[in-house]
Amino acid sequence: MKADYQAARQAREDCAYSPETCRYEAIAIPGSPMDVATRALMKTRIENNLRAIKGSGAVQIRIEDVSISDSSAFVTICAFDTVVIFDVADPTNPADDIIYNDAKESYRVRWELRLLENRWLLFDNVGLEDLKDGDLCGF
Repeated sequence: MKADYQAARQAREDCAYSPETCRYEAIAIPGSPMDVATRALMKTRIENNLRAIKGSGAVQIRIEDVSISDSSAFVTICAFDTVVIFDVADPTNPADDIIYNDAKESYRVRWELRLLENRWLLFDNVGLEDLKDGDLCGF
């Protein structure tokens, strides 16, 4: 289950770099709150030429707790996100990129995952704690 969570999380992170090729089926249960939110975010990013660029920040994750009950699994994580989002304007010309969001944020989240075809995928999440401009996780 941890490996499935990491794979779904990585697939979602990859969308930040290339929202046009986002693999939604690798992230969330179709129609779930996380699927709807991810699709809406990527639509906004595509419409506004917003992308992350490899080498400009990173997301550090630590799994703090895992539990399973009935049809759901829960993964509590602490993350420190320094990924910079750019307005890339002309994707072939890196010289015209403008920083859109360079916030450094950390947060604790409890993710709910559900099984689909023998794979745990994201379903929803609850924010437990967050800190702007700091690392509450101690990375």
